[in-house]
Amino acid sequence: MTSPQDGSQCFTNPKYIENNVLVVAVSVTVGLGAAHAFLANGTVFLAIVRTMLKDRCTQRGNSHNKNSYVTQLFMMSMSLSGVLSGAFVMPLVMSDVISNNSWTLGATLYKIRIAGDYLLYALTTIHITFMAIDTYILVCWPLIYRLLPAKTGYLMISIGWIVPVIIITTWCLQQNNLLQCSQYNDKTNGVINFNVTFGSLLLVNYAGVSILYLLVLKDIVRFRNRHLSGAKVTNSKDIFHRDDSESKVNLGMSKRKFRRNVKCFRFIGMVLLNVSICWLPTYCLLAVFKSPKIDLPGWAILFINLWTYFSCCVNPYLYSSNKSIYLAVRNLICYEYI
Repeated sequence: MTSPQDGSQCFTNPKYIENNVLVVAVSVTVGLGAAHAFLANGTVFLAIVRTMLKDRCTQRGNSHNKNSYVTQLFMMSMSLSGVLSGAFVMPLVMSDVISNNSWTLGATLYKIRIAGDYLLYALTTIHITFMAIDTYILVCWPLIYRLLPAKTGYLMISIGWIVPVIIITTWCLQQNNLLQCSQYNDKTNGVINFNVTFGSLLLVNYAGVSILYLLVLKDIVRFRNRHLSGAKVTNSKDIFHRDDSESKVNLGMSKRKFRRNVKCFRFIGMVLLNVSICWLPTYCLLAVFKSPKIDLPGWAILFINLWTYFSCCVNPYLYSSNKSIYLAVRNLICYEYI
């Protein structure tokens, strides 16, 4: 049986899951995840906005405060993408699960569902990239980082939203036959070709972010070894008549810089680890789906796709590991500044 010409329903797609009870359980889980993603990310978003509006005059005083300000900008933007995912994308995914891979809501909503997935992938990847670049410049090129205005964060976030929205929206609007029964079986159509290209770009970008992360780690280790060697010279008896007070001041500044770099490295590392666990399987699936050797069952493809949305539920807790964001969330919930 073929699908109607308007593309409103497709009858020949293979079912995700044969057990109807399991379909209901997965649908309920996705619905609860959507509600959690919307509420948790919305709380973080409102908390950051509230804090930035109150403290915007004091957040730009020095490079450390600027780093905290830019970090809050990134977290606010990623929280907004999580809110949109919980409000629009995940409910459409739940509808897809309920219908068990037989879409019944029409071609327009199906385009929104596909565009939402692509946007979520692109937004997360671009934000992680800019966060890694920001951390790399902060740790490896601190003098250059001090010259960058805090408004650089607004520029990166604007690029991170405008570019993928324009590209993906334009592509989806051009796909008049996006909803077709053959798209899951025919590995030569335009949808699959776009998936392979998109997934390959995401993998390349992920490799670049990992390289930046390793460069930051290398610089931190080198800074630590240099700091330890300097401390040994300071603590030795032969210090060549150096001023003890000046040495202590320099040593204290080095310790603060080292702790700051370690915190930035740890934070971006946690976010990158989350991407590696939740998003990397989807990147690989998109990149190799055209291969004739890859023939996964429907339930496996569904699980990999749903696993990416788990990231939207976990992200608010990762953001709250940052002290400034944690205080912002606590102040919002308690309705007072502590």
